[in-house]
Amino acid sequence: MKEDIKNKENAATNEFDQVVVGNSLTKDAWKRLRKNKMAVVGMVIVILYALISAFAPLLPLHDYDEIILDHQNLGPSFNKTAGELMMENKKKELYFKAWKDGSLVLTEEQSALIVSWIDESKTNSVWNLCLEEGEKQLAAGTFTWSSSDQKTLDKLQKKIDEDIFVDITKIYQGDTNLKKLDSDSLAKVYATMIGLDDTTLILEQTYKEMDAFVFNTIEMDADVKKNLSDEEKATIIDKEIEKLGDAYFEEKLAENLYGKINAQVLRDVTKILENESEEGTISFPYKDTIEVDGLTITVSSSLVNQRHYLLGTDYSGRDLLSRIIYGGQISIMIGIIGTLFSVFIGIVLGALAGYLGGKVDYIIMRIVDVMYGLPYMLIVIICMAIFGRSILNLFIALGIVSWLTIARMVRGQIMSLKNSEYVEAARSMGAKTWRIIFKHMIPNSLSIIIVYSTLRIPSFIMQESFLSFLGLGVQAPMASWGSLISNGVASMTIYPWRLIFPSIAMTLFLFAMNFFGDGLRDAFDPQSKNQL
Repeated sequence: MKEDIKNKENAATNEFDQVVVGNSLTKDAWKRLRKNKMAVVGMVIVILYALISAFAPLLPLHDYDEIILDHQNLGPSFNKTAGELMMENKKKELYFKAWKDGSLVLTEEQSALIVSWIDESKTNSVWNLCLEEGEKQLAAGTFTWSSSDQKTLDKLQKKIDEDIFVDITKIYQGDTNLKKLDSDSLAKVYATMIGLDDTTLILEQTYKEMDAFVFNTIEMDADVKKNLSDEEKATIIDKEIEKLGDAYFEEKLAENLYGKINAQVLRDVTKILENESEEGTISFPYKDTIEVDGLTITVSSSLVNQRHYLLGTDYSGRDLLSRIIYGGQISIMIGIIGTLFSVFIGIVLGALAGYLGGKVDYIIMRIVDVMYGLPYMLIVIICMAIFGRSILNLFIALGIVSWLTIARMVRGQIMSLKNSEYVEAARSMGAKTWRIIFKHMIPNSLSIIIVYSTLRIPSFIMQESFLSFLGLGVQAPMASWGSLISNGVASMTIYPWRLIFPSIAMTLFLFAMNFFGDGLRDAFDPQSKNQL
């Protein structure tokens, strides 16, 4: 009670002796933002996307880069397993073949409809009709499978029931993780596994493989490479290895040998688990350690065809839901990092131009004018083609030509603030230029910078999507929304889910981000609607 009275005495009051509650631009903006329902919905969706992307490793998802060729292009399903979808797809194929050879008899209207669908490339409609009618006739006893087709279905059913997926997570020799061993130690381990007493042959073969790997990475005309003699190849490879460094070569050599050990261990463990599965001494999912050739292997295994794919699979049998979520990580990261990179450059150059004026302002603004006149995406494509297709280069290429607008905006804001009283006070106290700009003027321009940044993130995501269509975006096995959509377009008529689901995920985020950005703009500066 005493504290409340003391606080009231110290608080600012008006002429009616009422305590004046302080306010700020941020609080005022938040009040206005909450009244904008679409902006709040957009903010909630953006936060939800960010949380899902951040905690993706903790979600019960299949690995986004896990390829299972038997699961290629399986459709989305909430209740059917991958095995059931595989059987359904095989039956569609066999029923269609049976209709073509006349063993599956349909009405004239149905046959005419199928012919018209084939002409219109409506493949899914053809398969679904053949499956529906075939199952009816099979149940009624008016249709039976041929002996070869029945064998095919029985073989597939056996595969569905018995195929297991084995994942080797760690391999130890004693207490040492094999990934931490050098190439000589790994060569000895591999020699023991395949029954060799000497590691010379293994190391010689691995060196040859590494030479081939290094040679393939050298950028050189293909015709020139073909016409090189063995001596010339050896000289070029030695120079390239010397340039890469011994540490890099040793790292790649160890990776090569570890890959061979992992492949051999995978074969051995799979055989052990298959035998135990046939004997009925093991149940799935299975997770434990197994001893093989003196190695302790941490294994997780499951019946691969009992998986569920809620959003289907892609052309390599990878889980589309997992790839959309992890692709969201990449796309959102590209949007955020690209925006931060471009905003940083724009703030520095715009602030210098606005505060210093004169020749500095003239030179920076003329550079901006020249770059505005250049084709934006062409510059990005050229940068990607010259410096290579990697995520880092993608950030740099997008950011290096995206700072122009923010530079102009910050320049105008700084010019309007540089004659303010607090700036004059800082200058009279001997504050240096950098301190005045970054301590006093930039913080007073943050509202417009924040608003601009939120509106730039969707733009960066769209630009990456465009680059993915050109084959210059994120490269496999990594994925982004843009690359997933690009892959889905090629087969949209037969496997529409590969295009629909990534498109929905990306579109929803872009709409949410734009609504949120518009809401921030109106909240921070309600009198300048649509100024940006």
